[in-house]
Parts: sequence; C-alpha cells; structure tokens
Amino acid sequence: MSTWHDVQFAGLQDWLRGEGPDLKETSVGGKKICLVRTASGLKAIDAKCPHAGGPFAGGFLNDEGDVVCPWHRFSFSPETGQGNSGGYFINCYEVKTTENRVQIAIPKKKWWQW
Repeated sequence: MSTWHDVQFAGLQDWLRGEGPDLKETSVGGKKICLVRTASGLKAIDAKCPHAGGPFAGGFLNDEGDVVCPWHRFSFSPETGQGNSGGYFINCYEVKTTENRVQIAIPKKKWWQW
C-alpha cells in the first residue's frame, strides 16, 4: 500500500516545461527521490545509486534513456529499475501528473521496517 505525496520545489513548473537538467533530486514524504524527465514522461526513482551511493541527480540520461550514475557510470532503467551490471536494482515509484500537480506514491513501511 502506498501514500500519494505532492512534489514541491522552487521552479517545479519551469522544470516540467524542460528547463534545467533532466534529473532532479527532491524530498517527497520524507524520502529523497530523483525525478527523471524522459521521452515517455516523468519517472521517479531512488535518489542514490545502490553501488556506491552516488547521487543520480548529478548524472545524466544515456542514449537508451537509462539514468547514469556520475560516480562509476552504472546505468539503470527508470522504467524497471534494472541495472546494467553487478546485479543492482533501484526502486521506481509511481507518478501521477495533472496540469499543475505532480504526485509520487511512496510505499508505507511495514511494522518490521521501523
């Protein structure tokens, strides 16, 4: 089960129109998330690479549309979370967009995760 959270940061509407880098780190529901502008729409993934903790927002999208970590160039699909090497995966989060609103679904923690 997930809870929907509004995305809010200065310049959000400008960013959605294509200004600035395609990767943007923000905090949603107490969790750091990386928003990704792709050709197929807005995606949301973990903010840090599972390999060494590199910040995805400092990386880039490669020609295949994968997010590339700036530290060691590991890449991940923002659609599936699958990495290109090392057996690494990232979490992908559901995104809803309307004309003036962006929301991300953050899964609720189970009692054993507290």
